[in-house]
Amino acid sequence: MKKKSRKKKPAAKPLRLADVRESFGDMIRDLHTTIDEFDDEELIRLGCDADPYQNIVRLVETRDGLFAVKHNIPPEDDPDGAIADFNEAIDAAWRRLGEKWDAAVSRFPELAESLRDEPGNIRIEEDRTPFQIEVEELSANIAEARQFYNKLAAQFEAEPGNAEVAALMLELDDAFATGNRRISALTARNFRQFLIDVDGQLRDELDELDEQELVRSGLETTPAQHILQYANLVQQSADAFMNLHPDDNPQQLLNLFERTIAEARRRFKAKRAAAEARYPKLRREYPMDDDYQKALADLLEAIAARDELADSLKFATPADRPEGLRLLRDLDAKIEASEAALAAEYEAEQNRGRALDALRDEIKFASAAELRELRKYLKDNPEEMKDFQRLLADEFPDLD
Repeated sequence: MKKKSRKKKPAAKPLRLADVRESFGDMIRDLHTTIDEFDDEELIRLGCDADPYQNIVRLVETRDGLFAVKHNIPPEDDPDGAIADFNEAIDAAWRRLGEKWDAAVSRFPELAESLRDEPGNIRIEEDRTPFQIEVEELSANIAEARQFYNKLAAQFEAEPGNAEVAALMLELDDAFATGNRRISALTARNFRQFLIDVDGQLRDELDELDEQELVRSGLETTPAQHILQYANLVQQSADAFMNLHPDDNPQQLLNLFERTIAEARRRFKAKRAAAEARYPKLRREYPMDDDYQKALADLLEAIAARDELADSLKFATPADRPEGLRLLRDLDAKIEASEAALAAEYEAEQNRGRALDALRDEIKFASAAELRELRKYLKDNPEEMKDFQRLLADEFPDLD
């Protein structure tokens, strides 16, 4: 028995968070009622075209629409909290529908078996969304049909006038076009789910990151490493996004991915700066060169000599004491000057090391647009950026 074709969806209305929040509770209650009260036999016949399934799809689309515009929503309105509520409601709705489907199949096993190989059966699993499952099944079916198509093509080449084979090939061409269009739509939906999962993961990891660990480890922390991994994935996935059907808004998906990573970078930098200001003593200490170490050793020797002279003056004769005190004052002045000079040199070297590390981290953490700006700055300011250019040449030769 052939299932009904998919319904045409109504045009989406502009999304307002206040409206969504106001209607959210009623929306979820109505969805649960639709799932619970829908006829079991009709659910098996219609599958993914049944109202319960399509209503969950609309809930997913509302959540995806909210995620797409959340950067325009004031933080005090808590768009992330609203998205989290949607995620929880969507997961619960899929579980509820899965239980409903299993119960329906148990009641009407013969009907379910007769439609088992028909497209559009509801598939719900714990670790995969129904959209992911459908993509995998469609892809496998298309691959199998493609093998059959290749056999037909070989047969038609041997029998150019075979009208039956030609008709089958045309029918398969139409099926491929329909299937690929469906795969594109589902893949876009899966991408959106992936972006929402990534956004939530990065937020949770950064919220839970210990500030002292952040100061000590910087870009070696788990959130930073994941941000870098996802940033690389953006670059690697650009072509895959562009292979989607134009109606699935591939450029918008790519922009959302880039915006998600950019926001995660911004939040990481802000938390790191605050942590470093709170725990300055945890910052890395940079080694000093041999000249500094020799000057420090000379200073320690001078301090030891000064202490020895001071001790000897306790037993000096009145005639020798004035000269000894003069020598002591001279040593104190030289020691004070040396300490000030070494402290300034130490601070300058530590600041230089921090600046180079900051630049190194900025480059590792930068987006493509930020790297372009850095290239331009280095080109326009060659003298000011000598140390930075040297670092770039050694560690980032591709920036030249």
